[in-house]
Amino acid sequence: SIYFRLRCCRFSGAPKYAGQPSGHVSMYPWVDADGDDPETCPFSVFVMRWVKGSTLGWEYCGEYILLNDMKGTTAARFVTPRSKKCILNAIKTSLSRTNGSWHSHIKTWRRRIAEKCEKDPTLPGPRLIRLINDELEPNDEGRKREERLDRESHEKATSAAKARALGLDDESLSDMEFARRLMD
Repeated sequence: SIYFRLRCCRFSGAPKYAGQPSGHVSMYPWVDADGDDPETCPFSVFVMRWVKGSTLGWEYCGEYILLNDMKGTTAARFVTPRSKKCILNAIKTSLSRTNGSWHSHIKTWRRRIAEKCEKDPTLPGPRLIRLINDELEPNDEGRKREERLDRESHEKATSAAKARALGLDDESLSDMEFARRLMD
């Protein structure tokens, strides 16, 4: 079961009273160990109430379901080039420090991608490779074009195939190059 605790002073969008139909927060609960998903399974919300710096206590506000308004917009293609540049600069700064937080993030992403590639041997097809390399479609016509389009329509574009097409399964990539390719 999932529950979510909010401190009113830090989360201004928390429910203002018990039973309020909705609230807005920038942090939210995640899928728990039991597999309960906050987007489908109601979760309890508790809010710490404060008055003039004194804690009144925790108030149970009710059961809520997460409406993720960011869903579908977090893919790399939705991030502007300017934002990507800022993100990559922040990653570069972090990686230049011995204890920078991005060392562990990159290590985690490399492990996840290696696990996906290990479980799924699918290789990237010609269409996916063209898309990754930003190449134009071949200038074929007639029957030859129809056959190519038919072949490519059956092409699998699994996560592992995409990772291989980007070269993310290459262990010799530097952490910075890995991050850059991941952002593409």
